[in-house]
Amino acid sequence: MTLYQKFKKLGIDYSAIGLEQRDDPVEYFCTPKGAKIIGCAGVDGIHYCFVKGFGETVFAVNPANSSGEYVRPIARSFEDMLAVLLSCGSMAAIEQAYMWDEAAFDEYVKENRPDEAQAAAMAVIHEQLGIEPMEHPFPYIKELQESFDYDKLKFSAEYYDLLKPVETRLPKWKVVYSGGGFWTQKGRAGKEIAVNKQFVWGEETWNIPSIYLCSEGLVVDCCVEIDTEQIRLFNEKCDLLNASDEFTEAQQEQLLSESPMNIDFNAEADVNGAKIRRKHGCGVYWIPKSCLPEDSSDNVEARFVLEHYGYDLDRGWAIHRLSFPWADKRPRSIKTLGLTLKREMVNVFGSVFKAPAVGESITLTNPITGMEHILTVHDKEVQELDPSHFGDDSMEYPTHCVGLVYTVFPELQDFYLRDCDKGDSPRVKHQNPDGPIIGGTVGFISVISGESKETYLHPDGTLAKTRVFCSSLHFESVNELELNIVFREKRMPDIEVQLI
Repeated sequence: MTLYQKFKKLGIDYSAIGLEQRDDPVEYFCTPKGAKIIGCAGVDGIHYCFVKGFGETVFAVNPANSSGEYVRPIARSFEDMLAVLLSCGSMAAIEQAYMWDEAAFDEYVKENRPDEAQAAAMAVIHEQLGIEPMEHPFPYIKELQESFDYDKLKFSAEYYDLLKPVETRLPKWKVVYSGGGFWTQKGRAGKEIAVNKQFVWGEETWNIPSIYLCSEGLVVDCCVEIDTEQIRLFNEKCDLLNASDEFTEAQQEQLLSESPMNIDFNAEADVNGAKIRRKHGCGVYWIPKSCLPEDSSDNVEARFVLEHYGYDLDRGWAIHRLSFPWADKRPRSIKTLGLTLKREMVNVFGSVFKAPAVGESITLTNPITGMEHILTVHDKEVQELDPSHFGDDSMEYPTHCVGLVYTVFPELQDFYLRDCDKGDSPRVKHQNPDGPIIGGTVGFISVISGESKETYLHPDGTLAKTRVFCSSLHFESVNELELNIVFREKRMPDIEVQLI
């Protein structure tokens, strides 16, 4: 039995470490010939594989990369790949290492330590497969990638067509239900029905040019126009923050929520009166040349879609493909078809503050409404968890935390408190105290949960709704907490669109 076969029998949370196991993984246009896919990242079509003729070498394939840079070796063997994983904490770090120097790589690893699920999966790999973390993963990856002869990899005819100039690389348009992107995929093409529906949602103009009837389900393409001025202003803000040494994690999350290209929504189809929830989907973005640096290339996949539908390339676009499984069996005809679109709530970051002492208050301003709210701490408890609660004798977990019971006046519904300190990392127990440590950040774990039994009165005499908060975990006791209040905002109401 090979090491990879043993790995597949571990029964760990493979998706947590970015090696999701699929019975029928999707191959992309840039998947090398002879590839055996051994895991998927679960985002952007990224997958990992062995390739026939290259022995045990493990390759990372990223369809979202620039043309001709889709495939790179990441380890000389599966064992080496696991050793690198245990050292740097994530497959994402391994896949993206080619973009960085060693300092940037180390910073990414430091800022993206594994969470509890990832650390638990890596502990099983360490204990059951006998894999030790690699001491110097970055030089190992770089030397492998710089010495590899990429010309030896072979691809499909479609891949080589796409390397030609844009004007000549137009593959045949084909939409399938289970496709992993917008390029031609394997499977039977769906029947295209043009609907040419345009509608306004909030301040956005949405276009649904066509739907596709496939044997497995319905596919709907949504193309959202993005104003170029919004893109320019957002890019300028990104440049200013990137130039700052104090670009915090909260600012990064806030920036993501403010991106005009970030259109996060859920969808439900109504086919002949039957409600069907979206099963899966994919998305791609188009930034016009007027908003790109001079040496940047455009997104050929997005161009392919926009040219097929005849949309303006001088505008920005967010393109989403939605797939809905048939509720029973494929209907003989579509008599009525509607979509219900629901925008996800976004985070709006408020003040960073020191947690008040028991009996004291702090005034916080909601940046969405401008209203002031008084947060009062009524109880505080420094606690230590029983290590046996974690159920993993191979790992040493931080167990010290701080719990707060507090009220907010006037009452708030959509918000939460976050600990600005990520906490300490769980670590594998080693006989050798100087040996390498597998690290991971323990995220939010509810030590105090539910409502407090105590009751308090608001300043207006009404009964206060008590709330609870638990800090990150540490190996040593902490007393002071620096918190960030995060408000949740739904920026657009749900909308129903009749297509047929």
